[in-house]
Amino acid sequence: MMLSSTSPSPTQISSEQRGTKRAREQEDESPEEEEETSYVLLQLPDSTEASFLSSISQYSIMGLEFGQPVISLKNTREERIFRGKLQDVAGSLIFFKNGEEGVEYYSHTSKKISLERVVLKEKDKKLTGTATSS
Repeated sequence: MMLSSTSPSPTQISSEQRGTKRAREQEDESPEEEEETSYVLLQLPDSTEASFLSSISQYSIMGLEFGQPVISLKNTREERIFRGKLQDVAGSLIFFKNGEEGVEYYSHTSKKISLERVVLKEKDKKLTGTATSS
């Protein structure tokens, strides 16, 4: 996956919504599944360093179906957490790729996720007790 804070790349997300068609007359026929692929632009904060983005080795996206995803990006040294909001954009965002004959059309979308970095802090562990009198 390629990410950049200045020139974002598309992130392919397979929808969990899979349509299944079943022939009611033949119960032994296997169901046909359709998988829908959608693209979304990940807009990272400008403060995200290119050196961090170029060294990402693992990522995860959680909560996309609720419109407020949490994205974890990891490299060998650190993990950064981002929270975002799924938004519709006016018009279309067009993605290009480097092809054999130069730049080629890749895909388009009308969705983007604007991300902000979240810094997680360890919760203070306080001992609480009740005073008893005798």
